[in-house]
Amino acid sequence: MTEHSELLPFVILGLATPEEVRQVKAALETDVALRREYAELELVLTGLGATEAVEPPASLKQKILAASRGSDQSESRATNEAESRVRPAPTSKRTAPRPMARVLPWVMAGLATALTAVAVFVAFPQSQINATTLAATSDGSIIYANSGAMSRSTPAMLVRSNGAKIPVQFVADKECKFTAAVSSDGLTYLLDQANNTVFIIEESTGKMVDRWLVPANATGLDVVGNTVVVRSSQVALIFRRNQSGEKSMVEARLSSSKPSAYAEAAVIDGERLYTTDQTLGVVHVLETATGKEIKQFEIPEKPVSLAVRNGLWVLDAAGVLLKLELSTGAVLEKIVLEGTPQLLRLTDLYAFVADKEGFVSVVDLQKQQVTVRKRLRNPALALSMMPDGHIAIAVEKNGIVVLDNKLEMVKSIN
Repeated sequence: MTEHSELLPFVILGLATPEEVRQVKAALETDVALRREYAELELVLTGLGATEAVEPPASLKQKILAASRGSDQSESRATNEAESRVRPAPTSKRTAPRPMARVLPWVMAGLATALTAVAVFVAFPQSQINATTLAATSDGSIIYANSGAMSRSTPAMLVRSNGAKIPVQFVADKECKFTAAVSSDGLTYLLDQANNTVFIIEESTGKMVDRWLVPANATGLDVVGNTVVVRSSQVALIFRRNQSGEKSMVEARLSSSKPSAYAEAAVIDGERLYTTDQTLGVVHVLETATGKEIKQFEIPEKPVSLAVRNGLWVLDAAGVLLKLELSTGAVLEKIVLEGTPQLLRLTDLYAFVADKEGFVSVVDLQKQQVTVRKRLRNPALALSMMPDGHIAIAVEKNGIVVLDNKLEMVKSIN
């Protein structure tokens, strides 16, 4: 355990000195392992007094017990040295340890072995909905889709802003597995991986107006206007849909000769498509009209998620939010986040980031800092921006919540 690791509990609990806080924050900016350790420890320490238990990370108990044993050994060595001392030791410049420092490892060990770890939650009621993806529409409605939880003839629901629910009617060949949903120009596109199909839903009625067959195991879907991009791990198809509903298609082509794979994220900006590639650690830039790659932006820590808003925003695997210049890929801003971020959505002023540990963070893009971070009951499966700037979140096994930019509850769908 490093010196910075030992300081983490005190920083989280507000017991550290200003100098120790400064040291830890500086270390967190460059140390990926330390940020993950911070996130794991925060799950326990920030949740004392909460009412609902969650399972702690598997590695946390061993880390806590190791810290406790290290404290015992240090204390034993100190006692032996005191008994054998024949002359005073040089005065140490380090301040005397806080009383809490000797007790905390035992408290933590007791929590790890006798209690289930708890955390502070965004408070929302229990839900019967198991939405795996969702899309907010331009009029403030939400379409959500369930995977395997509903009949094959009613696998999705349109929820109006007044709370009225309209079943989305279409028939699939087998039980659906929805992996993405996007709303654009009065239509919602639902990607069903199990049936290799994109269902196109009219938002005013909830009726299916078209369905497209797509490559097997497609996981990603991005839509802007009449441009639709469907991605699997090996290929990206760019569709264009005209006013009569007819479609044309081109296949994206990469210039790299190295093995490559399209990752989970892509974003369309005008005539360009930006898509992540975690295998090569780059963002590919392609023409939407031809599918031809025109350049690459290197992302050393591997790109995880993308968004376009006054620049290209890239969330990397190290938990850093980067702002790139759209034409050159030059890094304009860096914002260090906590946890292991995986989903990103933007407004003009804020970024909403969901991580694998189940937290959601709000980043003030002007101040370039996190303003609030709260934990959901379970990890977020999908995010979608509402037209009023609120964020709609499909929470694993806990329905849908709509939160404001302070992560306060606006409403829930359950």
